[in-house]
Amino acid sequence: MPPDDNSPTSWLARERCNVYLWDVANATDTHLPPKYTPHNWLANKFSAELWVQRALVSHPWRVTAPEDADLILLAANFSMYCRAGKSYSARFFWRKLLPLMGYTGKPTPLLRAPALGNATARTPKLLVLTDNECTSPTSHTWKPREVLGITDHGPGAYDAVAPFVLSRPPWLVAAGGADQSAAQGTWDARPLVFFTGHVPKLYINPTRYLIWKQIRRAPGVTALSATINCTIGQFAACRAPPPTDAGYKTFCLPYCDSHREDDWRVALNDAPGRVSAAKGPPKGVRRGGRGCSSKGAFHRNCRAYRHVNFTDEAAEMAAATRNLPAPKYFEAAMSHRFCLNAPGDFVSTPKITEFVALGAAGGCLPVMVVRGAPQAMLPYARWLDWCAIAVLVSEETARAGMGRVLARLRATTAADAAAMRARLRAARDAFVWRPPAADPVAQPSAADFVLGEACESARKFRAHEDKTGATSARPPAPDPRRCML
Repeated sequence: MPPDDNSPTSWLARERCNVYLWDVANATDTHLPPKYTPHNWLANKFSAELWVQRALVSHPWRVTAPEDADLILLAANFSMYCRAGKSYSARFFWRKLLPLMGYTGKPTPLLRAPALGNATARTPKLLVLTDNECTSPTSHTWKPREVLGITDHGPGAYDAVAPFVLSRPPWLVAAGGADQSAAQGTWDARPLVFFTGHVPKLYINPTRYLIWKQIRRAPGVTALSATINCTIGQFAACRAPPPTDAGYKTFCLPYCDSHREDDWRVALNDAPGRVSAAKGPPKGVRRGGRGCSSKGAFHRNCRAYRHVNFTDEAAEMAAATRNLPAPKYFEAAMSHRFCLNAPGDFVSTPKITEFVALGAAGGCLPVMVVRGAPQAMLPYARWLDWCAIAVLVSEETARAGMGRVLARLRATTAADAAAMRARLRAARDAFVWRPPAADPVAQPSAADFVLGEACESARKFRAHEDKTGATSARPPAPDPRRCML
């Protein structure tokens, strides 16, 4: 059956542009040694650029001559440098790349012809960088205005937000995946909300803690965290600080076992080389202790915890501290009516992608807590009507008004849920990452939709530079703030 003319897939075909793949690692002779390559990088949440590169190799939008390109993809894998702990090497790489684009290390006019020829001097270049937990490779020099970005949050005028990589489990990401909602029982019989994930320390971001505090005892709510007893519970010691200086080195350890396990999993995933069951973990990855605060830092940090009622909450924090393996996490998410995502240490999280895919598969429907403008953190907000596929909640409401949010969720009928699930299934391919299909425009996945976003950004940039009216291949989405609680 051919796709609907108004389906995301049909619109994607109309966003075509000519894309040239420029291997800037070879052009600058700058390579990250294999020993620093994070383990299983393709499955890493930050590996979007490598997926886009792989998709473009045999993509019908690819051109082999740079002068024919509407957009040039800079194949650099800067997010991999960040995960490998090589941020300085990434900055050095960028400084070597600037002259090939015709620039010095400062915002000056072109000095000489770019490496790809004069015809490419004004051609938009695409930098895919979805790991912004490190210093940007461009931060100590500059970024020419024709370099457009694919990022995880906070896009500039000619940038776009991409979903984090979700490439497994196979049943969740496979093309045409089945709707498993019938296997999860009737809508009203499911638990109401699943809320899980890292809870940051309060001086970093209190939102997830404040949500947990409000919903932890609500009927039908499952509120778990691998880290809450460590990031919040350990500061019960603020009421009775360690009596000796040596005590400050160990006071947090009983609270942080689960957090250490969480750190271990992340370290294994990001570690260089390959993990072998026979050889053990990679060099440098050990099950170490999570360090406690120094005496001075402890007393400074205690100021952020003055309003926590540890007498009332400490036992529940300990009970809520559970580190779910991936299969158990997906099983729990599939069995609930809603899954709640909120900003943590960073604005954007992989749960945005996961909850869209889970909702489309028959599991929980997404509830997104939004900080600031929705367009700054939600992928595809240019064309995707987020009000149609998720319940949106402002961070201000989430911090103090979760009672109203839960009431809204309880009022959602089975018919409402089925309609939202159908819309999620229509958008699902834009969020899940699969190996390139034989016909990637007819059977696209997230990498193809990201290319569509980049093509649209390139058209917008050229229209601005040429002082012509910008035209979009598809109509804009309604403002998502219209439905935000």
